[in-house]
Amino acid sequence: MKLNLKFLKHKIISILLLISSVILGQSPFDGLVLEQLNNGNAFEGTTYRLYATLSEGKLYVIYGDETRSSLIETTGEFFNTGTANLQDQVDTTYFQYNDQLRWDTWVTIGDDYFDGVSTVGNLNFDGLSNSFWAFGGTVNSDAAITRTSDNPNCLPDENGRILLAQITTDGSLSGFLNLRIQNDEGTVFEEEQIIIPSDPTIGCLDSTAANYCVTCTEDNETCSYGLVCQDDDSAVSAFGDCAGAVAALGCDFVYAGVPIGDTCPETCDSCPSVCEDDDSAVSAFGDCAGAVAALGCDFVYAGVPIGDTCPETCDACDTEEVLGCIDVTACNYDADLGADTDDGSCTYPVDNCTDCDGNDLGGQDECGVCEGSGPAEGFDC
Repeated sequence: MKLNLKFLKHKIISILLLISSVILGQSPFDGLVLEQLNNGNAFEGTTYRLYATLSEGKLYVIYGDETRSSLIETTGEFFNTGTANLQDQVDTTYFQYNDQLRWDTWVTIGDDYFDGVSTVGNLNFDGLSNSFWAFGGTVNSDAAITRTSDNPNCLPDENGRILLAQITTDGSLSGFLNLRIQNDEGTVFEEEQIIIPSDPTIGCLDSTAANYCVTCTEDNETCSYGLVCQDDDSAVSAFGDCAGAVAALGCDFVYAGVPIGDTCPETCDSCPSVCEDDDSAVSAFGDCAGAVAALGCDFVYAGVPIGDTCPETCDACDTEEVLGCIDVTACNYDADLGADTDDGSCTYPVDNCTDCDGNDLGGQDECGVCEGSGPAEGFDC
């Protein structure tokens, strides 16, 4: 009987809110959208950001109660280092030591690493390290993530979005959320169990890019190009994976006609460095262009110089190929030239008894052969 009364109470409240919305205005909530980020193949899986889109007003509560649970789940697993469940718990100073921390799974209201949200009740954050995060839906399970309605992080950004979560997973997303929203007139709206999209609509639109998003319709300028540098565990499955193959054979051993280092570039630490802006690391400024405009390239932000985080915007990428001799033992090697690609122009002394200028260094035998052993016994030169 108690549960029926509570259910009836929630229904009455919902009806009253619906009536008031008709009288006082429509909800500014337009839906949830998913953005696909470029995590640089830091690990197996894709990083998404989940946003609520609003035409006006503010969003200040994510909640679950006895009759309306909230849920985010994946067909795989969430990536979570165990150090943070909320965005403000992420220590950005450690990004320079462990790049995977940038892509941790967490929730928030508004994109801010420093201004924290408040929490009420049991939010079951352990689920963010598994395959589903859920709260509410049972007796006495009311819980919420909140901000005061005057907090600027409750307002939509220039794209009409409010960040709710960053999720890294090797599976497909699903679920639903309950949101509390207020329009510009101050009318409160309850958006109940709004479905979380499985397919991103914001991402890389270039079909030639390595991280092309086939379902996306809005470009976020995160495209990356070239070959993806990653281990091929299947090619060395006899050893379990690349870690096992490298431990057993080393990186230089040729296995099945291919050097282990080519098959397992990640394990052998032979992936080329990629020179591209990391807009997500300076998202508080919008992107790298905003961060450089505000702070400059030399400013150290989150423990890393802006120039290192935003090498493209700071024009710090060495993208031009310099042809020349790159063998330091060659006669014509020139360190000042800065050549990085061999063009076959290296020259060497004719032998070890002559220097690069043709001067005789000695060391010939009696027959004039450099480093020779002389004629055999009983024979002349």
